[in-house]
Amino acid sequence: MTLGLYDVSKGKIVKSIPKKDVDLELYTAANADYADIKKNIKKAAKNKNKRLFEDFLDGTKFDAEKWKEVYFGNPLLRQIANLLVWEQKGKTFTLFGKNAIDAYGKDYVISDKPIRLAYPTEMKTEDITAWQKYFTSHGLKQPFEQIWEPVIDASSVKTDRYKGCMIPYYRFLGQEKHGIFVTDYNYHEEIEINFADCKATVDRIDWRRHEIEVNDNFEVSSFSFKRYTRWV
Repeated sequence: MTLGLYDVSKGKIVKSIPKKDVDLELYTAANADYADIKKNIKKAAKNKNKRLFEDFLDGTKFDAEKWKEVYFGNPLLRQIANLLVWEQKGKTFTLFGKNAIDAYGKDYVISDKPIRLAYPTEMKTEDITAWQKYFTSHGLKQPFEQIWEPVIDASSVKTDRYKGCMIPYYRFLGQEKHGIFVTDYNYHEEIEINFADCKATVDRIDWRRHEIEVNDNFEVSSFSFKRYTRWV
């Protein structure tokens, strides 16, 4: 995502603010404004992507008219919407420029039904494949791994799924946005690891009093979920 400059008088895109034959004070002020805009756009995009990832996991629904107003009316948000797959009553679409299209490049008519971010476990296999081909062929990188999120059959998730797997501590750290929470009690004496919407027994294998290393191993000896949510 880049910010460009357009010279209205010359009718063309320019690489930078023209410096020749201009007021130096005005040029300096304009340059500072431009740098500030670029910085704030990057910050706004980062914050929006973070919020959208939360909406992705929560399955947040948006009013269709409000969604169109937000994403068609704002060039920055429209650019972000171009990189994601949206779902409306079982049908999926994205934005291509100012148009809505399906995974096969055909026009999609946005109805008045609620819109939310599509999730692979709730999509048809052929649609997932088509979307993966779409983003790959267009050289588009998603803000987060939406369409490449692994699809796991809920019935295949057994309580001993992770038993015997030695998982280093660092794998659990900094993963709050994915629903993995680590609590360190009493100066590393007790480490508690929890997963959103799940019930799990996590055993600490490597143990030393008041000390823990990032490569120390843990084992999820039992695992189950309360509901098969997007978080799970």
